[in-house]
Amino acid sequence: MPNYQGVWNISTQYQNRDGWPLSPLTGDIGLVFAGTSWSHTNYQGIEYVIISTLGNGTEFGDLDVPRESAGAFGSSTRYVVGGNSADPTTAGFGTFSTLGTGTEFGELQVRLYGSCIGASNSTRGVLSGGNIGTGHSDTIEYCTIATAGDFTDFGNLTAARATLAGLANTTRAVFGGGDPAGTSTSSTIDYITIASTGNASGFGSLLFARQCRGGAASSTRGLFMGGYSNSSPYNLDNIEYITIASTGNSTDFGDLTVARRIATSLSNSTRAVAIGGTTDAKGMDYVTIATTGNASDYGDLTGSYGTNSSAASNCHGGI
Repeated sequence: MPNYQGVWNISTQYQNRDGWPLSPLTGDIGLVFAGTSWSHTNYQGIEYVIISTLGNGTEFGDLDVPRESAGAFGSSTRYVVGGNSADPTTAGFGTFSTLGTGTEFGELQVRLYGSCIGASNSTRGVLSGGNIGTGHSDTIEYCTIATAGDFTDFGNLTAARATLAGLANTTRAVFGGGDPAGTSTSSTIDYITIASTGNASGFGSLLFARQCRGGAASSTRGLFMGGYSNSSPYNLDNIEYITIASTGNSTDFGDLTVARRIATSLSNSTRAVAIGGTTDAKGMDYVTIATTGNASDYGDLTGSYGTNSSAASNCHGGI
């Protein structure tokens, strides 16, 4: 058996005890990145699911550094995760098909201490909003996913805010909700055209003002899932949807199995999965994006980092 001590942890060594090279992952892969504990321990682990197959998460490897509340996005081959209180100046990356530890991607334009969000099409990824230490950011920055390097300024959101949700199809990225002032919630939905640069434009409004990191999309429809409201019931279980190519207010879709505050989400072209949150840190729900209705149980994460986590897939609506 090869000796991988100092490179992989014991669990990963056991999974790959038959030696190198590892069999690549295939299919519609979703990754869940890191997160934080109630004691504010920032985790570094990554788990994966095959989105079209119900089941529990499986260990994938580790991020380059611990990154809770980071922004994440992916192309069909590569994931990128940026921003974090432990390392607010860089982003890390890896490939969906290869188990293991991520690598530094490049420098961010703005020091993001978390609560930012990512979205992408198959070639370009964007990070927007977030906590900059002295307040919240309205900055949008972008990178070419296939080329590791520094991010570049894209433009600005219509208002500075953190803890917002992001989703995309092949042409447009949409950002919804968020925390614009540290103690409030927003119903604002913004959008950008990913292939160009410039400031975001108003898209419409959410049914419920919320802080929400749960955004997912097919090529036509976007979902905002769960979140936190300033008014009762505070922790939200509702799902809202938009048609990405048009503008307008969101519409009620259905409900999650439980309220999911500070959760994350991912999708393939047909299925959206809501992950974690303060009330159910390991749980995952799913819906069929093209229909409306309540969510069903998907499975559970094996780790305990489903709060303030991030997620990306190789098959979302932007690919």
